[in-house]
Amino acid sequence: MFLKKFGGTEGLLKRLKSIHVEEDGKSSYQLKTTEEELQERKDIYGLNIIEEIQSRSVFWRVMYKCWDIELRLLIFGAIATLFVGNTGSKKDGAGDKSGSEAFTIIMTLLLICLIDSITSKVAEEDIKSSRETLNIQMVEVQRNNEIKSMKSNEIVVGDVFLIKPGTMIPADSILIENEGMVVCNEQDVTGYADYKTKGLVTMDTIKDDLNFTNVLYAKSYVISGKGKAVVCAVGHKSQIGIV
Repeated sequence: MFLKKFGGTEGLLKRLKSIHVEEDGKSSYQLKTTEEELQERKDIYGLNIIEEIQSRSVFWRVMYKCWDIELRLLIFGAIATLFVGNTGSKKDGAGDKSGSEAFTIIMTLLLICLIDSITSKVAEEDIKSSRETLNIQMVEVQRNNEIKSMKSNEIVVGDVFLIKPGTMIPADSILIENEGMVVCNEQDVTGYADYKTKGLVTMDTIKDDLNFTNVLYAKSYVISGKGKAVVCAVGHKSQIGIV
């Protein structure tokens, strides 16, 4: 796991400059920075914005699917059968029967393309709507000794934000502090009704490279528990952005 590379969660926080030792000797999890440094982080790591995907019409989708080589062969075969049936002998009705079957095949293939195109269009609109919500949702961020409520598209890598039941995770993050068991619904990330229990990971508990217990994915929802997390990947570099 990449935490090994940075020396655990504490090492990652130090590398991101998201942990500070106060005058009383206690450590505080927050980003202390200037506007210039914030802009530099945006230039290096990118903005926490997932741009809208290009929308295609249902007609375009049907035409695109009809361009598939296998589907074209089926349609051309059905058309050939229809032509042969119309030009063949009709004394025993065989020509009408074969022509009717060919027409049925063509209409069935086109109907399948239409239904599949409508389904993909609806799914695309759902993704577009969820991405717009992710870009503008409000997040409580601890920065420069105060808790600020800001839009998720304003946060940067290294920001520490507060989580509680109902919070939508604004960017791929690492859990650094928790109160009670943190459970997240990752359905919008994985596509399945997936509830994951999250917890803190230390150098002693990192057993393998597939331990993602402390990873919070963008667009997952916190079902229970409270705590803090540090942003590690934003925008198109997050898991939901890559998908």
